[in-house]
Amino acid sequence: MFVLFAALSVVAILLLAGSVVQTWLFDRYVSSELARPLDGPTPFASVLLPCKGLDPELPATLAAVQVLDYPHYEIICAVESDTDPAYDLIQRTIEHSRAAQTSDAANAFTPRPPHPSLRCVIAGCSTAMVQKIANHLAAIEAADPRSEAFAFLDSDSVPHRQWLRAMTAPLADPEIGAVTGFRWYVPDGTLLGLVRCVWNALAINLLVIARRTNFVWGGSVAMRRETFEKLRIAERWRNVLSEDFEITRAVREAGQRLYFTPRVLIPNHDHSGWGRFWRFARRQLIITRVCAPPFWISATINNTLFVIGFWSMVVFAIYWMVLGPRSLGLLAFSLALVIYLLAMTKGAIRHRAVRRMLPDPALHRGVWAMELFGGVLLALFNVPLLLAAGVSSRFWWRDVHYDMRSVDDVRILNRRG
Repeated sequence: MFVLFAALSVVAILLLAGSVVQTWLFDRYVSSELARPLDGPTPFASVLLPCKGLDPELPATLAAVQVLDYPHYEIICAVESDTDPAYDLIQRTIEHSRAAQTSDAANAFTPRPPHPSLRCVIAGCSTAMVQKIANHLAAIEAADPRSEAFAFLDSDSVPHRQWLRAMTAPLADPEIGAVTGFRWYVPDGTLLGLVRCVWNALAINLLVIARRTNFVWGGSVAMRRETFEKLRIAERWRNVLSEDFEITRAVREAGQRLYFTPRVLIPNHDHSGWGRFWRFARRQLIITRVCAPPFWISATINNTLFVIGFWSMVVFAIYWMVLGPRSLGLLAFSLALVIYLLAMTKGAIRHRAVRRMLPDPALHRGVWAMELFGGVLLALFNVPLLLAAGVSSRFWWRDVHYDMRSVDDVRILNRRG
């Protein structure tokens, strides 16, 4: 029995060592990309903001997108109906923006940059496709004909002033089909906040590993309008649930690159409880299992081996150190220690890369401790979560109950309210 578990521990060590190398390569990538100057063309762009419900960060998002450091762009919000709680807030923001434009026009002595156009469209309640995609398509239909780039942004993502420049500048390279950012859950001082932060960060180094394994995050992604239309993204979206995985698939099939820009790691200040986080994480893993099975299979195997390899060696080390022979106890302890140190090293390198992208210390309080000492505990949380995502394809998302049977077969089962 000990030989079997020791062999599993060695496999876990080898997998972890490879993961450490990947994380080190990610850190190198971040460093080199941030050293490049942020320049390039700034084509007229459409910022597309699908909304459903009143996200706590929506007011900040609406304020931020109106003051981007970008010469010419428009903002199009999209909601399901005028009864959506977000609609009234958006309309008030539009009125305030128009009043500010009138005031600036009347004051000729204080010239200011032109205000971007801010509009809201109503997509209607969709029974045939995911509501977020229905909102996206309604916004796209309303886009200005002059627009050369589409930049998609989640309603709870608050961009910095250089966000749109960082998203559109790489699109000058014709080999790049889509540009993506990623989110960073800001810890709130609680154990849940730290778990959510580090759990989300586990996938970040996958964004730059290889063309076959990277992906785009729908909360911040940009494409040339020409590419969007050439790849028939709008048509492909109609039967899927995950707009970002479909963009990923379409760009890969076209032989183009997915580009992660480290300048667009967006802080997220979610403060939901354990239950809501579990539902969110399970939904993300169900989408991953259906749209990218190798990711889910690899994550399940790696986390299971990590848990079995580490904790079995801890148990054997205690057993043999107490009852003997001590040599076997020392061997078991050494294997557990190697797994633990590799996990710590990976966490430390990943967090160093994140600190390059988000240097503000307030965004990282307590994360060092979780990265260095909580990896073995986080894996215990991750294994049942991965397994739970494997036994059912049904989940609730924004008050809509979905059954995700396959990539192209998504059914709406029910709605709240």
